[in-house]
This record gives sequence, structure tokens and C-alpha cells, in this order.
Amino acid sequence: MMRRIQKISKSLAPAVLTGILVGTSYIPFYPWALFFCYVPLWWSLLDPHQSLKQIFLKSWVAQFTLTLIGFHWIYFVAHEFGFLPKPVAVVVLILFAGFVHLHIPLAALAASYLARIIPLGRTYSLLLLALTFSLSEMFWPMIFQWHLGYTFLYADLPVYQLAEFIGFQGLSGLIFLTQALIILGSAQKSLHKKISYFGALGVFWVTLNIFGLIRESQIKNQPYTEINAGVVQANIGNLERFYAQNGQGFQFSIIEKHFNLSRSLIETQKPLDFLIWPESAIPDFLDEHHQDRKYAYYFHKKLKELSVPLITGGYSSDPIHQNPRRDYNALFSFDKEGAWTSPPYRKTHLLIFGEYLPLSDTFPVLKKYNPAGSGFSSGNGPQLLYIEPFQIGAQICYESLDPLFSAKLKNLGADLIVNVTNDSWFGPYSEPKQHLYMTLARAIETRLPLIRSTNTGISSAIDNSGQITELSPLNKEWAAVLTVKKFKVDNSTFYSKYALLLPFLITLLIIFICVKGQIWKASTGKKS
Repeated sequence: MMRRIQKISKSLAPAVLTGILVGTSYIPFYPWALFFCYVPLWWSLLDPHQSLKQIFLKSWVAQFTLTLIGFHWIYFVAHEFGFLPKPVAVVVLILFAGFVHLHIPLAALAASYLARIIPLGRTYSLLLLALTFSLSEMFWPMIFQWHLGYTFLYADLPVYQLAEFIGFQGLSGLIFLTQALIILGSAQKSLHKKISYFGALGVFWVTLNIFGLIRESQIKNQPYTEINAGVVQANIGNLERFYAQNGQGFQFSIIEKHFNLSRSLIETQKPLDFLIWPESAIPDFLDEHHQDRKYAYYFHKKLKELSVPLITGGYSSDPIHQNPRRDYNALFSFDKEGAWTSPPYRKTHLLIFGEYLPLSDTFPVLKKYNPAGSGFSSGNGPQLLYIEPFQIGAQICYESLDPLFSAKLKNLGADLIVNVTNDSWFGPYSEPKQHLYMTLARAIETRLPLIRSTNTGISSAIDNSGQITELSPLNKEWAAVLTVKKFKVDNSTFYSKYALLLPFLITLLIIFICVKGQIWKASTGKKS
């Protein structure tokens, strides 16, 4: 029995090591193992004597380990946002870690299976692993779409500037390809060949970073205009927000806190183009057909006194006569007179269990068991808001993690992106930084400045060259005027126009490798 346990432990050791390397190379950790974190797992997958079941198990253990490290804050969400008891929250974290990144073992299984039936040699098997891993993370329905490409922006490595051409998903694909080549280089018997492999990889990445520096310089030298946004972070506690959302108090104090922080910015005498308040900043419905509600009326009265345009989170609903009448998590825009400048943007990508319950429309009884109650309905985004003279791409919370969503905002004609968020439910350590940099990444892909206002942090902004402004403190009241630059002449990015080209090309490469292997097999009867 003990011998069997030792054998299993030895077999799974590379998978656990990969999970640790990946988990500790992702935000908020420095990406120290970025270029070799998958090497232990992939090397072990090349063993031809193991079964496909063993391959799946190894890869599953790797994804389970890295998820526990990188997404440990799911426990906090389940307890704080889902109102679940702590033991149940632990179970939720374990289940989340077991299933959320199944694309990793599925990609390993697919690549290993194809490599065996065609068959493929070591070189093409590793390339196939890199390609299937890259493709799977583009299409797997993750709640939080993350990948290693974001770590370049976090570590301030200039190569992130290439995201305007291939996106951060493409940068992640280059990381996978590099790991495959590292294994191939390490397997070379000749020292000269090993040096050639690693030397070429080093030159490749140095060249990419040099190109990133050149591109950054080109962007900064283009004609631009400045946008001054007053960003407010009111630091409303979860208990206050919960009671206010359910009409049980704190509404006036929450509204007043946002106005007081805004007045402090106006009194600085620095000209403001507009103010930005975070997601659900106003705990009431702000539609025109709701303007006579007590808290909405109070909000509009105070807004006119500010005499500054405002973008703020709040609640929206269908008109009273509409049946069924649905509620929405929304973003509103007002001019300096307090008038609506455009229809509200209603959040399109809702957070499962927190904002909606799957199948609840088909089986309404399920809503009784959802911690968020009936929840919200989904909007029809992407959508622009208008504050003269700007067309503003609206994002609420983790919609910023979908690169195609931001690309569509760019193609609609957005001058900048505004993201409003409430990360207070996700814990104080990893998630706020992860969400921040994953959001800021959209500015590079679209070359649009992006301004982010959060309830508890981290609020910040980034211009179209990748220059990040100050970062707000976590869990503190904070307000600042953030200045970003935008091009005077709009420049569409390659990625914004052709974001779907990359997965298409990767698919073609996978087909090419498989066809080449079949041709080789048919002509020689040997492995390629």
C-alpha cells in the first residue's frame, strides 16, 4: 500500500510542481517562473507508456493546484457575497478549483490523443500541446478569464505593447510556445544545439521587448488631447451596501459620502471633464421614469449643485407598464445640469449566483434559493454613453475581462473606456490586483485610455501608451483627478479589428500538424 502511494506521489509530483509554479507566477506574485512553469507537467506527458487517463489526472491535479493558489479568494466571495457558512465556502472553493480550469486537462488529453493516433514525434507533440493549451483558454467558459499574458503588464515588461496586434491571449500563446521550445532545447544531446536553442529564445524575447519600447515611444509622440476625470472611491462596507440595496437603510449616508468626496475634487480648482462613481454607487433606480423616488429625487437635487457631468453606477428597470418588468445593474451618464445624456448601459455579463441564477427564468422557484434573490437581468451591451464631447465605452465589473467586449466598444467609436467595479466582495489581497491589471490590459489592445472607479479599490487609469496613473489605496476613502491621454486622430488597432483571426490561425496550425503527421505516416510508416 505504501509503495503504491509513493508511486502515485512520484507520478503526480510534476503536476503539483507545475501548479505551484503557475500559481506563484501570476498576479500579485512576480512572474518568476513564467517561461518554464508548465515544463514539469508537459515533460511528464511525453511518456508514451502512460494511459490517457493518467494524462488527464496529472493535468487535472496541476489545474487544481494552480487554482487553489491563484483563486483562493473564491472562499471569501462565497462567504461574503454568497452569505454561505465558512465550511460551505471551503467546499465551494474546492469545487471551483476542481472544475473551473478543466480546459487544461482537456487540452492535454486532446493533444496527447492526437499525437498518438497520427502519430507525432516529440517536436510536433510539444507544438500541439502549446497550441491546444492556447486555443482552449480562449474559448473555455471561465467565470474569470485569466491567462499568463497579463503578467507582462503587471511586471512592466515592454513586450505587453504587442497586445495591440495579438492581444494578451496571443502573448499567452507565445509563453506556451516558449515552454515547448525550452523542453526541446533541454532534450538536445549536443551542448551546441542546447546553446543554440536557448540563445535563439533569448534573442527572440529581447527583440520583442525592444519592439515594445519602440512602439511605446511612437504612441507617446502622437498628437493627443488630455482627459481629466474625477474618480471617487467611497469605500462603502458590504453590510451597508447590502442593507441599502435591499432598502433597509444607509441610502442617504452613501449618497452623501459620494457627493462630499466629489466636492473635494471640485474645490481643487482643477478643470474636470466629468466625475466617475463606482458600480452601484447610488442604491436606487435612476431611470427617468423613477426620478420621483425618494433617494433618486435627493440624488438629482444634489447633482445639479455640483455642476459637473457624472458617470455613476446605479439600478435600472423597465418602465412600470412593461410586463415582465426586469431590474438591471446599470451605468448612467448625466450632464452638468443633471440631465440624462444617453440611455443607461445595463450590465450584460452577470456574475453567476451573485447577480443571477442559471435556469431561474425557466424555473422561477429557484430564485427563492439564490443568495441574491431574483437577481438582475442581462443588458444588450456593448454600448456607448455620451458626455460631450466624449463617446464613452461602458464596462461594469468583470466585463473588462472579455477582450472581445472592449474590442466592440472600440469599433463602436469609443473615445475612452470607463470601468466601474465593486471588488469589496473578493477579499483584500490577490483579486483586487488581478482584476485591476486584467482591466487595464484592455487599453493596450484597443489603444483607448481607460479609467476605473471602484468602491474599495483599486481605482486607477491608464492611457493609450500604457502609462498607468496613481493607484488608489485599498479599503480607504479616496478621490483624485486622474489625467489620461487620447489620440487626436482615432487609430484602430489590428487586434480590435481582427481579434478572432488568432484562434483561426491556431486552429489552422493544429490541422497542419495533424495532416503533416498523417502524410509522413502514410509515406514512410514511421513517426514524424
